[in-house]
Amino acid sequence: MKLEEKVSSLETEITVLNFELEECRQVVQEMASAFGGGGIADMRREMEQMSIQIGMLQRAESNVPTVAHDAGARLRIPEPKAYGGAHDAKEVENFLFDMEQYFLAANIKDDARKVSTATMYLTGDAKLWWAHQIC
Repeated sequence: MKLEEKVSSLETEITVLNFELEECRQVVQEMASAFGGGGIADMRREMEQMSIQIGMLQRAESNVPTVAHDAGARLRIPEPKAYGGAHDAKEVENFLFDMEQYFLAANIKDDARKVSTATMYLTGDAKLWWAHQIC
């Protein structure tokens, strides 16, 4: 979840809680005028708890940094092991899993770019097979 989405979500929750608090206050006032003072203490405690929750959400929102990370900073992503064309299901599955993880970490979303990147990690018979397929 992106930072902006979290802030927006917190703002929405605060708005909803403020609205619910106001509704509770109106209900309490209506009940107080209709029934006198019985049960009002419980309602007040609940309203106080809601006020505390609103305060906590507001503090949490104000403590959220505006920049989550340095956009210029780059992480070193370990490269996957090359696949040489072995007819071993475990080796193929490991290669595919490693490539998927590499694509996620490197933020590669375009299928054409994924294919061209994956072919860089083919060696031996697998590379020959791929070269034959695209010709």
